[in-house]
Amino acid sequence: MTAAAMIIRRMNFPYPEGLRGWWNSSKPEFSHMVNSGSLAMPFLEPYLIDVMKQARARITDPKLQHDVDQYIAQESTHFRQHQQFNRRLADMGYRAVPEHEARLKADYEALGKTRSLTFNIAYAEGFEAMGLCVGHMLVEDRAYLFGDADPAVSSLILWHFVEEIEHKTVTYDVFKALDGRYAWRIYGLLYATTHIFFRAWQGYRALLIAAGPCGIT
Repeated sequence: MTAAAMIIRRMNFPYPEGLRGWWNSSKPEFSHMVNSGSLAMPFLEPYLIDVMKQARARITDPKLQHDVDQYIAQESTHFRQHQQFNRRLADMGYRAVPEHEARLKADYEALGKTRSLTFNIAYAEGFEAMGLCVGHMLVEDRAYLFGDADPAVSSLILWHFVEEIEHKTVTYDVFKALDGRYAWRIYGLLYATTHIFFRAWQGYRALLIAAGPCGIT
């Protein structure tokens, strides 16, 4: 497979002073679903970067090495932008944010330290496969999902997932080059999807509880 052209974009999203946790006034639940996903990025993406750095040391194909470098550069810009947005959420008074971040941090530190490189590459490939589906849905339905939303937050999410689509094949190409066993690929997909969606549900629930009906607005 061949990766699409990957562009390293240096972004700045000017969040307004009055930004609220439900940045899409017509879809507050969707807002917090996205917020919960954002909380994972400063921990998931550094984990993916570290896994791809380890994998790159074993790759001999210069083209794939270049693709991995571009992948790492894109993911590095993503998690830094999400860190800024997540700090805004915490500053709004969402006390669940630090607790949930600590849980995510522990998860990805444990995976990196205790699991094999084969597992971690399979997890990375599983996440990217799942993320590709989510990305296409967000982009194709952007008018419905983001039409009434804050433009800075909408731009953050859509920019992120456009780049997920751009580098969609890199983790697969790495997995194929270094292992390629179908059973491991399916295991990685199932594990990553289950883990990410379970943690996202926990974060979503905590944010909704904090938000209302008499909580943070």
